[in-house]
Amino acid sequence: MNSLGTCYGYDIHSTMELSYLRGGKGDRLHVSVVDVDHPVPDEEPLLEWLPTEHPFGAALWRLPTGLWQLWVDGVGWFRIDPQGLRIEVPVSTDLVRLEERIWGIPTLLCFLERGDLPLHAAAVEIDGKAVVLAAPGHAGKTTLAGACATAGFRVLSEDLTCIRFNDEHPSIIPGPAMIRLREDVSSHVKVPGNVLGTSEGRVHIGLDTANRGTCEPVPLAAVYLLNKTPEGIAIEPHSPVDALSDLWGLSFRVPTDEDRTRCFNGVVDLVSEVPVYDLYRPLTYATLPQVVRALEGSVLHA
Repeated sequence: MNSLGTCYGYDIHSTMELSYLRGGKGDRLHVSVVDVDHPVPDEEPLLEWLPTEHPFGAALWRLPTGLWQLWVDGVGWFRIDPQGLRIEVPVSTDLVRLEERIWGIPTLLCFLERGDLPLHAAAVEIDGKAVVLAAPGHAGKTTLAGACATAGFRVLSEDLTCIRFNDEHPSIIPGPAMIRLREDVSSHVKVPGNVLGTSEGRVHIGLDTANRGTCEPVPLAAVYLLNKTPEGIAIEPHSPVDALSDLWGLSFRVPTDEDRTRCFNGVVDLVSEVPVYDLYRPLTYATLPQVVRALEGSVLHA
């Protein structure tokens, strides 16, 4: 297998074509295509995502061997070995869609194993510092991340953010160099990069090569909780106690006592070590440049 580039701090080795990788080095992670129709495990899945509540349906099992098995509707079976750093993926003719699924739950399980915290959030780099843009789905975090890219800032992740705590200060490990904008948004927010396809109501963009960088950790300056308001743009400190509840809802965990403890401790560490702010802004295209400038000003004065 060839080394193709990096994602979430891993040096990706694979024979398949991948479009969203960055430069640099990392621990070797093997991604291989396996033409096997795995049987459905006898037990109930640990986690299940229903298509009525999420963009696609999926289910996740922990096998007796310690491996993970993931079913994704419309794609097929994935098998993940987080300790051995191997991900098996199904045969697919839609390589863009397949790759985007690889950088979701399968890779999340790998960096969860090494002790990092997964958060359902976007992240961008502003003046050498990382900021997390946190909000539930359909709250405009990807649109704001795209506006940051348009302004010349580097997108570190657009939906799944990897937070590391084993350095002197929490940092972000950059994920796939991609962004998926709703079709209506893409006509207003021009992200530098290559359009790789359109599906599921979104335009899939591989970020411009010159702005991808590496997967080296970026120091985390702040977390911004996105709020909609017609009153104008404002950035205000957010209570760490309230932030604990908000970020708990955006974190990934499996329904076991051990993993709930792991996740809770990670979120406590995050709100203890990193300032959290409320970012209030109108959800209009015209105000996006002003929101980005306010965000940059907040980071510079943090």
